[in-house]
Amino acid sequence: IRSQPEGAFLGALADMSFLAGRSFMLNYSGTLVTPNIYALFLAPSGMGKEAVRRVGSEVVRIYRPNESIPESFASVQALQNMLCRLRKIYWLHDEFGRDLAVMNGEKTNSNVSSVITESLKVFSNANNRSYLPRVVAQDAKESNNVTGIDRPSLTIFATGNPKEFFDATSETLLRNGYI
Repeated sequence: IRSQPEGAFLGALADMSFLAGRSFMLNYSGTLVTPNIYALFLAPSGMGKEAVRRVGSEVVRIYRPNESIPESFASVQALQNMLCRLRKIYWLHDEFGRDLAVMNGEKTNSNVSSVITESLKVFSNANNRSYLPRVVAQDAKESNNVTGIDRPSLTIFATGNPKEFFDATSETLLRNGYI
């Protein structure tokens, strides 16, 4: 493992984004700005990305000792359900380039695409005081009153191999704002 000052700094920004999420927002020229960030740290294998992710995982463990930190979501419903329950999520997304490749491949995985689309929606709704994600039937049955989320917070710290990332990057992903 080599020293990664840029990755450590980016990871620290993501950690602070998670901790400050939903705690405050700034009024900047009439626009409410929240600290939600989406950070991408690219480095070849064996360069220390795991150490930076481990620190973020420890921050969440101390902040929320009874909750695990997600590294991936099996479905968009899993992301939405966790967001409804916790109101803010820190997603440590490893192997980001591989997920992009799955999404853009001939056999596109609709679950991966849906999670990416939903995470974009959460980012665009960070200032929404009544964001209402889709609620799955089981959750709707257990709740008498489905309420919106006041300023949902999603911090993503993604890591990956530069070659895999650039091979998987597409014009669509550049245009839709995901990367």
